[in-house]
Amino acid sequence: MKKQFLLAFSLIILAFFTAHKTYSQARSSIGIGGGINYPLQSGYHIGRDKVIQGNIRLKDALTLMPTIGLENIESDKKGVYNGYYFVGSGRSVDLVFLNVAARYYFYKRFFAFAGPSIYLGGDDAGSSGLGGTLGGGYDWAVDHYSSLEFSLRADVMPVYDKTVPVSGLRVVYKFNFSRRY
Repeated sequence: MKKQFLLAFSLIILAFFTAHKTYSQARSSIGIGGGINYPLQSGYHIGRDKVIQGNIRLKDALTLMPTIGLENIESDKKGVYNGYYFVGSGRSVDLVFLNVAARYYFYKRFFAFAGPSIYLGGDDAGSSGLGGTLGGGYDWAVDHYSSLEFSLRADVMPVYDKTVPVSGLRVVYKFNFSRRY
């Protein structure tokens, strides 16, 4: 786990020193990405997520960031098996989610975001409900029309009869609809 976060931190530092200079911060774009997540509640292991993310420019430093994706958290399988699943432990679950967050660029390529989420999934939709996301990141300009976005985030998601906080790292490749200046 430490190696993965060290690698991510190294890439962000590399991006800071090698990125193209930009004048316009927020731009409309669409992207695809994935990441890892670490549930902050006992009973779970590292999971993963896959997303399709849009960005709709509202002002120079503000975008609306609708995201749809699949988020997975894995059970550590500790506990007592009752014939159906392990009791007293977390249960593995795959959740489809829709998130509509607001993103604010506070310094050129650095941003913060927050917003509500709707989750659907689990056995018989047993993990469906409302949640939220909060985080920050860095937008690395690859060329005039595309960029890589690195974000650290914290999500709150419904998992059966409890709410599970999750921290994660996500990388998204974005195609921007307007050229960088």
